Amino acid sequence: MEASRRLLQEVDDTYRRALVGGPFYPIAWAVLAAYGGAFAHHPALSWGVLAVFIGFSVQRWLRRPPPFRDDAQALRWLRGHWILVVATTTLWGALMGWAVADPGLAGGRNAGLLATLGLATAFAHTFSMRLGFSALGIATLYLPALALLLPRQDLRPDALVMLVYLAYVILSLLRSLCAGGCERPVRFFYGARTEDDLFYVDEIRGLGARL
Repeated sequence: MEASRRLLQEVDDTYRRALVGGPFYPIAWAVLAAYGGAFAHHPALSWGVLAVFIGFSVQRWLRRPPPFRDDAQALRWLRGHWILVVATTTLWGALMGWAVADPGLAGGRNAGLLATLGLATAFAHTFSMRLGFSALGIATLYLPALALLLPRQDLRPDALVMLVYLAYVILSLLRSLCAGGCERPVRFFYGARTEDDLFYVDEIRGLGARL
């Protein structure tokens, strides 16, 4: 007995797409740490983090899918690969939280925020085949920095940009989900004080009709 064709295709897509994204995390961290002064002021930690990101990227390549006996084995491989991917996004989210909280890293903060927006967008387009894992990856990338930006008056413009862009990331994820086909019901909750405070309303309604 072999794993189903649909699941084998998902395994192959997950492996190949994860390979593409892996190297961008150490590159992004190297830029943030260099311009934020982390390599100068926290050399052991900074180089250690860079080594972990490189290790995660190499591990994405090394975990090649083997021949699967059945769907259960293929699902175990998928879960293991997703744990590797989400571990990478969680580490990046924690580092962005540090970059926002520590004034000493202010020189690299904007580069880190731009990298976060790009990584989250790529994640939404790339990994929509597993909605739960994809949402978790985006949340771990995005929310630590956003949660620390919101209470700070001096960084409120950055927080507002991230909030607006988060709506775009969510819509990108839902569009990719629609394009790839989804057999499960999806409920998307959104709200504000009044309907006039919402944005992308027509887009959301259109996606709701398709999902």
